[in-house]
Amino acid sequence: MINAQLKIGDYVFVSHWMDGDPNDPWYVSSLTDICENSLGIYYKVEGSNRHWRHCKKITAKRGLKIISTYPKRESLYNSH
Repeated sequence: MINAQLKIGDYVFVSHWMDGDPNDPWYVSSLTDICENSLGIYYKVEGSNRHWRHCKKITAKRGLKIISTYPKRESLYNSH
């Protein structure tokens, strides 16, 4: 079931695992697509070609704090 609280254009934190470990792949950006298939729900965000499994709506202020706290993780996974 797709989360009705998420809308295209929302500012979000996405990751592959739900624990939010900063050492795992993650991304902070605007939500561009919500996809559902036989394997589950995937999220796409602006600037990333990857399909993300977990998505949480955040404020721009919180996103900036995440990016400034963990800049190496953002740049490391920026091309995925």
